[in-house]
Amino acid sequence: MEETGLHDVIGLDRIIAECAKWKPDAYCRLVNDRRRWCEELFAFLDR
Repeated sequence: MEETGLHDVIGLDRIIAECAKWKPDAYCRLVNDRRRWCEELFAFLDR
């Protein structure tokens, strides 16, 4: 796993799961910002 970097993906998955469970303010702001960006992008593309 060291050679492929797969451990980074597995580690990131755990970090995201923990943040989703604890809902720290910074994580919630990040998710909300990204959600808003995506909504704006898709609204633009749907014109």
